[in-house]
Amino acid sequence: MNDIEQGIPVPPDGRGGTKYPYKLMAIGDSVLITGKTSQWVNGSLSYYRREYQMGFRTKTVDGGIRVWRIV
Repeated sequence: MNDIEQGIPVPPDGRGGTKYPYKLMAIGDSVLITGKTSQWVNGSLSYYRREYQMGFRTKTVDGGIRVWRIV
């Protein structure tokens, strides 16, 4: 039988939770994402485009994928 434990924090459900600062970005700000494909980055941005009416532009550059907030 498994022991019941209390006080263990519940992990985020993954919806909107990201280690990237998209929600904090002002128009004109950019961030370099490393270790991910452009398909993955665009997929992660789709939530912010839809939920927060934010616009982004991405470009593959040396070292990763640069994301600009444009709207």
